[in-house]
Amino acid sequence: MKSSQFFPLVLLSSLLIVPCLSNKNLINDICKKNKDVKFKFCVASFTSDRKSQNVTTENELGVLSLQHLISKASILGSRYSILAKKYPRKDLQECSKIYSQAIPTLKEALDSYKVRDYPTTNIKVSAAFDASADCVEGFQGGNKDPLQRMNSAFIKLAKISLSFVAVDSPALSKTVSNSRSVASSAVSKSGVNLTSVASLVVSKLGSNPTSEKSPLELGAVAVQNLISKAQEINSAISQLQKDKKANGAAKEALKYCSTAYSGFVKHLTEGLKNYQAKKYDDLKSTIDTLTLDAEYCVDEFSNQNLEFPLMKQQGEFTKLADVASERISSLPEN
Repeated sequence: MKSSQFFPLVLLSSLLIVPCLSNKNLINDICKKNKDVKFKFCVASFTSDRKSQNVTTENELGVLSLQHLISKASILGSRYSILAKKYPRKDLQECSKIYSQAIPTLKEALDSYKVRDYPTTNIKVSAAFDASADCVEGFQGGNKDPLQRMNSAFIKLAKISLSFVAVDSPALSKTVSNSRSVASSAVSKSGVNLTSVASLVVSKLGSNPTSEKSPLELGAVAVQNLISKAQEINSAISQLQKDKKANGAAKEALKYCSTAYSGFVKHLTEGLKNYQAKKYDDLKSTIDTLTLDAEYCVDEFSNQNLEFPLMKQQGEFTKLADVASERISSLPEN
């Protein structure tokens, strides 16, 4: 009787071991492909979740990765919110807002991934990735990020999620070097000299995710970078407006620029919807108009014999606008 019970147990144990080994190999293979995150961290991010034991395909592992990212964003949003109430600092409040807004974006990314709409997944996760970087950069003037390690973990998890878009989409299956090559080509075609500013543009377009973006997606990323730069400038203007030493003329000029860049963010965000609806000409017209309006901001200072204090950022905005405009011009209108 003992022997008759022994063989089924052996058989059962072997059936349990084989899927586990297969599952472990899948995770190892995926993590080896991701050069942006350390292998041990990547593996641990999956094996620490019991649900990973039931995963049998790359697509299922991608879903799990996005679920981890949503969970981490939720935790960060909650903790920054608690800290912001206890210590009413702008950097903490901004991070709370960033991660709270990232949650619905990442849920949309997950929905897109489940129906294999990888370009949309890419855009959504990249947006959350960039936003988390903005949170990190917001801690200045001696203020330290109390959740630095968690922020770092979120960024790593985002890189893991982005790697699945590259794995599953034929259009997004190349390496970072190829991606930078495509981005560099886009910059060159726009007529922008490869100065330090243009190098920044190439980096923005080509660094994340670790893939070669399709022309359509590269255009969307270019517009998102333009929106981010407009937000950055508008935030900096808000800080300058708080300077009690600024004279009346400077304050008036800053007020004009603040209104202008707030409008830029709104119009570009609406324009991105036109882009997704393939109304490329409408968005290009918007970008060209905003580029001129940005120059008027500088003129407001020049007319008062003052220098616009954000000329470097303004230059970057113009370069990003040039690249975005060129990317959009290269696409066929519906």
